[in-house]
Amino acid sequence: MFPYVAGAGATDVGSMWMRSGAGPQELHLVPGPMGWALVREGSEQPLGVFGDLGAALDAATAGPGRVRVVVHGRKEW
Repeated sequence: MFPYVAGAGATDVGSMWMRSGAGPQELHLVPGPMGWALVREGSEQPLGVFGDLGAALDAATAGPGRVRVVVHGRKEW
């Protein structure tokens, strides 16, 4: 099974998508020319773009629920 990271942090980017309650959300961090895109599973529209991986991870884990984060080395979807 995948490890889960409990959300905690100063940024509240995740509050809009963490309310489903159906188990941990799966989020993807994908590198690109503008930085790291935070993308929800099943979507191609980024929730945000961050200048470095650390800021992107902080945003991905900022919500109150459990989340599974997949870090990509290249765009795969």
